[in-house]
Amino acid sequence: MCSQRLRQDGCDSHVARVDPRLITADEILTRQVVSQVALAPDNTIVAYVAGPATREGEHSTSHIYLVAVDGRGAQQPDPFMTGRGIDAEPCWSPDGHSLAFTSDRDEPGTAQLYAIPLHGGEARRLTSHRRLHA
Repeated sequence: MCSQRLRQDGCDSHVARVDPRLITADEILTRQVVSQVALAPDNTIVAYVAGPATREGEHSTSHIYLVAVDGRGAQQPDPFMTGRGIDAEPCWSPDGHSLAFTSDRDEPGTAQLYAIPLHGGEARRLTSHRRLHA
């Protein structure tokens, strides 16, 4: 099939049709950006970070989500934790029973290390770094 080949191969080239509708800045800022994926030790759950893009000068937010590797719950995932601030860098414990992560939930701009049990409970703060002022 030559639909993807260039004209030099003797086939008519096909150009992908582009939706002429323009995307607005508000549409971009309401889309979720997914990053920082971590697979559980038993390979059954994926933790990932998602949050909206933010405008310059706004404090961003992000949450950690958990989704089964087989796709269950992936259509409308709920955040594993909710709150204000940036929850990021999920890292599984070796036994897969808890998740460590960084968050600036207590002081915007100053990330601390936390751990939370996978099957319920509150996040426990593990560090107490102070913000460095220039």
